[in-house]
Amino acid sequence: MRLIISLLFLGICQSLFSQTTTTITIIDEIQLNPTKHSKDQIHHVLIDSVKYRQRLISREFSMEPSSIYTKDNLTYATWDIDSNTKETKIIVTTTIEQLDFGLQTILNTSTKDLDQSPKDQFLKKGKFLDISHKKLVSTAKSLQGQNELETIKNIFQYVSDHMEYEIFGNQERGAIKALKTGLGDSTEHAELLIALCRASNIPARYVVGLKIGENYLIGDHNWAEAYSSELGWIPVDATWLDLENKAAAFEDVTNRIIYIDNTRDIKRTFLKDHGGSTFPVKTKTKQRNPYDHAITLYNDFKLEEAIVAFDNLIQTRENHYQYFNFKGMALARLEKFDVALANLQLAIQLCPDEEKNLMIYSMSNFFALKGEKEKCLSYLEAAFEAGFTDKEFIKTDPDFDLFKEDVDFIKLLE
Repeated sequence: MRLIISLLFLGICQSLFSQTTTTITIIDEIQLNPTKHSKDQIHHVLIDSVKYRQRLISREFSMEPSSIYTKDNLTYATWDIDSNTKETKIIVTTTIEQLDFGLQTILNTSTKDLDQSPKDQFLKKGKFLDISHKKLVSTAKSLQGQNELETIKNIFQYVSDHMEYEIFGNQERGAIKALKTGLGDSTEHAELLIALCRASNIPARYVVGLKIGENYLIGDHNWAEAYSSELGWIPVDATWLDLENKAAAFEDVTNRIIYIDNTRDIKRTFLKDHGGSTFPVKTKTKQRNPYDHAITLYNDFKLEEAIVAFDNLIQTRENHYQYFNFKGMALARLEKFDVALANLQLAIQLCPDEEKNLMIYSMSNFFALKGEKEKCLSYLEAAFEAGFTDKEFIKTDPDFDLFKEDVDFIKLLE
């Protein structure tokens, strides 16, 4: 059994307070082996809404869960499997709106997580957080600022400068080893930052989740949040600065994270047999092209969703003619003809000369759907003149069903 996580990046939109948001679909594929794992129960942590950070839009299951329950602020789905289970995998499709919870937003809007619950647990020494270690205490003392925010900023900058990114996998190293060696992955970056904050009497906690990387790849990631009495919880991801933008300032760190939990060693998916034992399921990530996803929605006639997908792709590349072409045709099929026409005309303007015949062909589709025969045939003839040659495809194209018995249509094809 294995768990595969796939990311569909669906673009950027505007929300309240002009807050930039990103809509993301995560596909969890849990591979089953019913004969090997007879009478087992799968428990899977579901990605959920997190106040100020992300909002759950929808969640779908390819196989309905046996139950859904909440424990320690996490939502779990469970499935009972045995040798009679026919499915080979369970697919959980979750769409969230990722909110902008970066420091700039916290400073400049009313978006502040001023959680009033006790913070004592986030000031304590832990297994990997030896906040009483002499070297760590002296380092924390040297990073004290004029206020909490300045101290957090100093710690953030120190961890980023001091640490060199190196993957240690499942090795349990902790904050002191990170301090002494200056080496570590996101776990060690987070541990050192948390330990220095706690040693400075600033509450700090782990965040465990998924990081959005280049080309829409995602992977497991750890980072930290520190608490300011004035600003509330602040995301502090020193790995971001260390790996992606060394020239960036503390205030520039943005939210490219999917939140799951604040527990360091959370098991996202595990099996629980009737004896009560648990063991993790291996997790892998894979890339999913957002353009392919949009095309799939279009071909499946999920037109409203396809329009959203192409709209968001347009946000990432404003001059891509295919995005406007498919969006226009989706709108036409929903009989939103005025908006559709504007998109199709823009597609013709943007496309290279060698593909103009295809965009013009779409215009003939548009007028066929609208029921305007003369304009349909005029654009179809123009598509031929521009180089469109696949007349056999036209004969099977359902957009032209209204005119396929028409004498003028038949004559044009001949």
